[in-house]
Amino acid sequence: MSEVYLGEQACTMKIHELLALFLPRACAACGLEGVSLCGTCLRAMAMPVTKTEPRYGIRPIVSACEYTGAIRACLIAYKEHERRDIAPVLALLLARAVAAVCEYSAQISYPVTLVPVPTSPRASRRRGGNHMSPLAYESANILANGGIEAQSLEILSVTHKADQVGRTLHNRNKNVDGKHFVSSSFAHHVKSLGSVIVVDDIATSGATLAESARALEAAGVKSIASPAVIGLTPGGSREDPRNGI
Repeated sequence: MSEVYLGEQACTMKIHELLALFLPRACAACGLEGVSLCGTCLRAMAMPVTKTEPRYGIRPIVSACEYTGAIRACLIAYKEHERRDIAPVLALLLARAVAAVCEYSAQISYPVTLVPVPTSPRASRRRGGNHMSPLAYESANILANGGIEAQSLEILSVTHKADQVGRTLHNRNKNVDGKHFVSSSFAHHVKSLGSVIVVDDIATSGATLAESARALEAAGVKSIASPAVIGLTPGGSREDPRNGI
């Protein structure tokens, strides 16, 4: 990750990297000492990529994993406990989901642009920025190295909203409705983008992803593909989440 891209997060990331040299690591999923992620937990995350119909939104969601077990523990560790050492694995999982979107979509314009969903100011302060931005950036690099033209842009912002955690599916939709918008500095740039893929770590009802897509369309984005996520919460979709693609 480059210092230019990370901006204010660069110093924080360097501190985490230095600490990792001196502090013993433990598996972010199960706690096994000596490794960032053990082989058992890595194998547990090697699930088929799935495409499901969300409760909210018109586009199917493509996910790399079901949000249970090892992947749930890893995403919580990454977001809430500063386990940045597992970011490469999470970025790879996200890249798998994005690659699947590109593969099954009828019309994709390259380079595809990965746009992370925005995070609330409160969550951003707590986590040192939008936790999805570094993952989107690294995923775009992984895809580019694999022959898929990709880039990432953090162009969405959000007005004040409460956290989605613990809300019912209906209240999740109400909580984000009309809250996302394209930052003014990108307002004229978005109309020239090719296909945009909204990315997030977790999808439950699809409400947050649908709101991001609405904001992008309102700003003039012409091609929005299915969103891609790392983990899909069981029970949030309109159909069985185990429909592999």
